Amino acid sequence: MNPALLGSAVLAMAPRLGVFALSFAIVTYYWVSHHFVFTYVRTTDRGLLWLNMLFLFTIVVLPFSAAVLADYPRTAPAIALYGTNVALCSVALSVAWWYAVAKRLSIEVQGVELRHVAVRTAVSPILALLGVAVSP
Repeated sequence: MNPALLGSAVLAMAPRLGVFALSFAIVTYYWVSHHFVFTYVRTTDRGLLWLNMLFLFTIVVLPFSAAVLADYPRTAPAIALYGTNVALCSVALSVAWWYAVAKRLSIEVQGVELRHVAVRTAVSPILALLGVAVSP
């Protein structure tokens, strides 16, 4: 293969790589957030396991929505799909957290920490949905 052609092909793929790098950063964020949330959980039940699987599903779908966004980067449906996927990741993790707190599956969480987690789990889906709302 001609090195110049390979260079241009790789350069043409840069936006696609950018979308996947963004997705990796998002998955990393949710991995850390999941770890943070579950440090408070002392026991589980079937409901929490299913909610955790729902969260995992939203993470597993990210490569699909990232591929759609990479193929159609400036289209509203692709941006909406990706943004909604990111928002659902946050919502699923938040629901699992509040389920664990409500069912007393977590350690006693102080008021300040409870508010901190509430804000942390609310900001991400709001930002993702705002991104969808202002997309072209």
